[in-house]
Amino acid sequence: MERIQSSIYTAGSGVENDFLDLLLRFNPANDEPPAHSTVTKWLACGVECAGESPALEYRGSTVSHEALGKMSNQVARYLGSRGVKSGDRVGLCLDRSIEMVVAVVGILKAGAAYVPLDPDYPSERLAMMRQDARLCCLLAHSAHAERFEPAVEPLFIWEEIEAEVKKSSAEAVAVEVDPEDVAYVIFTSGSTGRPKGIAMPHRALSNLIEWQLQRRSFLPRARVLQYSSISFDVSFQEITTTIASGGTLFLIGNEERKDPRTLLAQLTEQRIERLFLPCVALRSMIEVALAADTFPHELKEVITAGEQLRVDKAVRMFFSRIQGASLDNQYGPSETHVISAHLLEGNPEAWPNLPAIGVPLANNSIYILNDMMHPVGVGEEGELYLAGRNLAHGYLHHEDATRKAFIPNPHEIPDRPILYKTGDLGAYNKDGSINFLGRKDHQVKIRGHRVELGEINVAAARFPGIAQCLTRVVVNPAGIAQLVVYYVVQKDAVVEQRAFRQHLSRALPSYMIPSFLIEIKEVPYTPSGKMDLKALPVPAMENSQCPGEEDGCRSGTEECLAAIWSDLLGLEGIPRKADFFELGGDSLQAVSLFLQIQKRFGRDLPLSTLTHAPTIAKLSRIIDDESDAPDMAGHRSLQLLQRGSDDVTPLFLIHGGAGNVLIFNEFASHLGPRQPVYGFQWSGWDGMRGENSIPEMARAYKKELLRFRPSGPYRIGGNCIGGMIAIELVKLLKADGLEVEGPLLVWDAPNLRSPTHCAKEPWGNPGAMAVFERMKEDLIDRATRSAGQVIHAAPASRTTGLIGFLKRIPGLHPFQLWIKALPKIIPIQLALWKKRPVPVDLRPTFCLRTMISAVKSYTSPGHDGDMLYFRSYSVMGRDFSLPGWWDDPFLGFGELCKGRFEAHVVGHGHNDVLSLPETGEIATAVFSKERNQK
Repeated sequence: MERIQSSIYTAGSGVENDFLDLLLRFNPANDEPPAHSTVTKWLACGVECAGESPALEYRGSTVSHEALGKMSNQVARYLGSRGVKSGDRVGLCLDRSIEMVVAVVGILKAGAAYVPLDPDYPSERLAMMRQDARLCCLLAHSAHAERFEPAVEPLFIWEEIEAEVKKSSAEAVAVEVDPEDVAYVIFTSGSTGRPKGIAMPHRALSNLIEWQLQRRSFLPRARVLQYSSISFDVSFQEITTTIASGGTLFLIGNEERKDPRTLLAQLTEQRIERLFLPCVALRSMIEVALAADTFPHELKEVITAGEQLRVDKAVRMFFSRIQGASLDNQYGPSETHVISAHLLEGNPEAWPNLPAIGVPLANNSIYILNDMMHPVGVGEEGELYLAGRNLAHGYLHHEDATRKAFIPNPHEIPDRPILYKTGDLGAYNKDGSINFLGRKDHQVKIRGHRVELGEINVAAARFPGIAQCLTRVVVNPAGIAQLVVYYVVQKDAVVEQRAFRQHLSRALPSYMIPSFLIEIKEVPYTPSGKMDLKALPVPAMENSQCPGEEDGCRSGTEECLAAIWSDLLGLEGIPRKADFFELGGDSLQAVSLFLQIQKRFGRDLPLSTLTHAPTIAKLSRIIDDESDAPDMAGHRSLQLLQRGSDDVTPLFLIHGGAGNVLIFNEFASHLGPRQPVYGFQWSGWDGMRGENSIPEMARAYKKELLRFRPSGPYRIGGNCIGGMIAIELVKLLKADGLEVEGPLLVWDAPNLRSPTHCAKEPWGNPGAMAVFERMKEDLIDRATRSAGQVIHAAPASRTTGLIGFLKRIPGLHPFQLWIKALPKIIPIQLALWKKRPVPVDLRPTFCLRTMISAVKSYTSPGHDGDMLYFRSYSVMGRDFSLPGWWDDPFLGFGELCKGRFEAHVVGHGHNDVLSLPETGEIATAVFSKERNQK
């Protein structure tokens, strides 16, 4: 195999010092070679330090360290006599047994690499693995021999060669193993469907062994359970660290390890002190322990990996019962084995819900980079790139895949010429530890909101009776992404789905509430211990959050609406009480829905009708004139969001850059049923020309407001650009002597005229970068989110090369964007010229371009009253479709407030602040305080 070139790669003339400082801040130089440069030398330590003490135990048989050394020497000599030489690869298909471990050690001593071939794999997959590995021979138990017939390579059946192996000399073989020689080839899934063999050298694995043995929590000569399949890289860690430290490796059968009840019993009976267990299997074992009230009190070290570790009540209870035990959260793709770890010790009640993955191992580095391959600051999200001694050589005989994943380091860092591109996302904490944020290619957006699936899992796991849960996204036939929670119920518990949904509704923003809840008997996982998502059932309407009773349509109107919904949402059999948004519908589909209603029923209903009539049953009543909803006819922009009570001052909210009012749905619901809420939608959302400046919009909205409610008092609020329109509207109302109550409500509104606005992004300017980092830290420090919540600012990026140079030419980049948008601009202008409605799919672009133009030409007079301001974690102008950034966590908007400026950072992305329950709770508390003072 062609190894990765180790020459230093230089990007242009190098990178700025501030970038290098960021790269090195949490990756200090620590390159000290391990005490032993090869795995075989580490394994020899066990014989030297432990001698006759037991090394292996399996079903009543015990093998000492000295005997293991001799038996593995015999295997090495036998293989050598059959032509196996240094650098060869030996296939291994042995059941869990003493000889399995002996064979692994013997193959390594022969200077060869072992290639695990799991007998549970399909024959086609095994054939591809053998073809790519180009084995020199294959060692198998007789029960699996037929899987390899006809044999391409020499096939040694253990039962047939065992006697001959035992006749071989037990003296050590004279084979020199180089640190760069491959120790094993373990296959991982390939994106093309073909597995790829990861060639892992002794250099990487010897560094891992030394690090593990020096871990503060590591117990020498411990009794260790061998849980993992030999085809999973953790098995190497289990075997080698135990043998090298003089410990005892206790093996259990394949079926025994899959049963958490048997596993728990073995931990207790065999007095196991160290356990390597994937997160999913650990969770299952904990649930069994809690249900049976049986705990393995000898257990002192639990090491887990494979998925995002989630610490909940059950985990805390388990570790509280086995006092003194630690939980080590290790991270690393198969291409590096382990690359970082975070040790949880002490009181489990103090452990975070979603623990970090820690800091890099000695002689390794983890860089968090943006899409432009530049480092991100503390709290920012970026992709994890790995470097250092633990990197594999690459993918065996897959040079193209190797070049794509193992890339030259564009930054001049000594001894780090190659980066492994993980595809995983993370963010630095202030102490240099890293929060794992999921897969880059698994990021999901639901109704325009970025969703962290781990947050849903944490909330779901808090519901009584839930033993395990996982959340995934499915895309229905209409292309709509929907959230699904799969859950396992605790023994003898009953989970009532309606109560479960109510619990999630109280804990999460509405856009994070799953469309489907599906109970499963157990979480399926692969032989390597990772969740097997393909084995999960496909959701159907009966799993949805729609009520199950009275689902049949009751009128022709309902039947017609059901057919429209089915076409739009890609679902069959939609119940009449199903919520349009909970089924995955968004604002653009809502527009299509109302166009169909106008076409089929001749009713021109405002978009906000879905706010108070989101079901087929309620919507049909409005169409059939059976609803008591107020008549909003004659209002092009003003729409009802929540009727509320007549004795409560109504709240009027003004759209943001998206132009429509559906974004206020969740916020209105969080204010409580008594609060009347109305929204101003940009007039152009009907597809015809609308007002194109902020003063014009304010005058139009004032006219509609006074027609609907001629006298005050009023409450006013606005999202983003709506905050500026709201200032203008309040000024117009007060000029007419009308009363406006309380503070102006504003969400994420930017002030382009603020001295804190920096028109150019900070990349490449060390002084600006320092100010930018301080601003972000200030923003995060002000957050009101609950403790343990993963907080990260919006990702930063910087374009380099020719494109970056062109973007820095004044006026050129906006021109480039205009050229790029021409395919949408032309049909929009054509429709307006012909006085026809702009097509539905182009209305978001139509609105956004109008809003951006309005903001750039506007200078605010400021607001004479108080202001209640809510902020997301978005920090870049591009998050608001505007240039630059602000040296102020509140985007310079506080400068426009001449009264009291009360600001809250509630997190998530731009627009998400409207959906979070705490936003409504804060506003409700302010309103109540005002009423009580009167």
